[in-house]
Amino acid sequence: MRYFLTTILSLLLLSLPSFGQSQERPEGIVIPVSGIGNVSETRKLILQNTLIESLSEYYRLVPQDKFEEVQEKVFQELDYEQCTEDQCIVMIQDILQVENLFVLQVIGEGQDTQLSLKWVGLDDKRVKTEVCKGCDTFELNERVEGLVRNLETVIPKGVVFSSKDDEELRKRREEELRRQREEELRKQRIEKQEDEDDLKSLNIVEGIYQNRKYNILGMYGSSDVHIKREPSTTSKYIGDMVFNGFGIGFNYYIWDNYHINSIYFSGTLSSISKITSDKSTIYDFNDVGKVSDTSSSEFYDMFGETSSFSGTFNRIWIYKKWNFWSGGGLYSESGKGTIITTNDKISTSFDFFGPLFDGGIDYNFENQLNLFLRINYVFFNSSITQEVNNENHQTDVTSTMKVYFGMGYNL
Repeated sequence: MRYFLTTILSLLLLSLPSFGQSQERPEGIVIPVSGIGNVSETRKLILQNTLIESLSEYYRLVPQDKFEEVQEKVFQELDYEQCTEDQCIVMIQDILQVENLFVLQVIGEGQDTQLSLKWVGLDDKRVKTEVCKGCDTFELNERVEGLVRNLETVIPKGVVFSSKDDEELRKRREEELRRQREEELRKQRIEKQEDEDDLKSLNIVEGIYQNRKYNILGMYGSSDVHIKREPSTTSKYIGDMVFNGFGIGFNYYIWDNYHINSIYFSGTLSSISKITSDKSTIYDFNDVGKVSDTSSSEFYDMFGETSSFSGTFNRIWIYKKWNFWSGGGLYSESGKGTIITTNDKISTSFDFFGPLFDGGIDYNFENQLNLFLRINYVFFNSSITQEVNNENHQTDVTSTMKVYFGMGYNL
C-alpha cells in the first residue's frame, strides 16, 4: 500500500508545471544600444549588458553574433540608405522567425540622460521612456531594469506558439516582406528610369551648350517709364507711362560663359497716369471709348508709342537646363504719349540714351528651343518736355524698366 501511494504522489508532482518542464519563454532580439549626444561607448556597453540580463528573465534572446550575421545579410539585400528602420526590422524578424524585438536608445545632454526602450512586435509597437537628471551609469542601470519591468507588463510574455501559429506567422511575414520588396523594386525601377531619362536629356542639352553660337529671340515686352513726382513748374503732368509690344533679338555666345545680347523693341501705350495737385489717376487703353461723351468727367482718350534698342555684355551661370545671366550695356529709346480728358490735354515725347543693367533666366529644351525672362533697368535723371494745355513744362525722368518674356532658338 505504501509503495502504491508513493507512486501515485510522484506522478501527481511530476504533472505540475513547477516539477515538470517549465513554460517555454518566447524568443526575443536585442538590437545594440544606440546613443545620441553625451553617451560614451563604455556606458552603452554597460547598459546593453543590463538590458540583456533583464530581458533574459522573460525571453530567450537570440545570440548577438547570430543577430549581426542576419543584419549584415539584410544590408546586402537592401541598400543601406534604402533600409528604413521598419523595413530592416521586418526582414530581421522574418529571417530569425522571432516576433519580439527590443531596442534601447540613450540620449545624453550635459548631466541629464533620457532612456527610451522600444518593443516591436508583429503588428504593434510599445515605448517606455524615462528621464534621469544627474544620474551616473549605475543609477541608469537601475532605470533600465525598471523600464524592462514596465514595458514587460504591456507586451506579450511567456507565450508559446503552436506549429500552426508558427506557420501562419511565417506566411504573414513572407507575404509582408514580399510586398515590401516588390514596392521597393518598383520605386527603384521608376527612379532608375527617371535618372536615365534626366541624364539623357542633360547630355543632349549639354551638347547644345557646347555647340551653340547664336540664339535667335522673339518676345513680348513691357516698357515702364517713371517720371519724377512733384515738379515745380506745373501742377498737372503725366506720371508713369507703360508701353506693351513685341521685340526681336539675338544672343551671340563668344565664350562658354559669356554672350552679347541685342534687342529691338516696339510698343504702344497701354496705360498712363495723370498727376494733379490733389490726386493721381491711371488710365488704361482697354477702357478707351467706353465713354464717348466728351463733356463727361469719365471721358478720356490716350495714344502713344515707343521703340528702343539695346546692346549688352553678360556673364552666364549654367545649372543643368537653366541659364542665369547678368551684365550691362547701352540703351536708347524714343517715344511719345498723350492723355486727353474733359478739361485737359497733356502730351510728352522723350529720347533717352545711356547705360543699363541686364539680367535674366532661361530654360533650355532638348529641341534647341528655350524660354526666357529678361529684365533691363535704367536709372538716370533726364529732362523731358510736357505740353499741358498748350503750355510747355519741363519734368524729369528717373528710371525706365523693361521686362521681356519670350522664346529662343539655338543655332
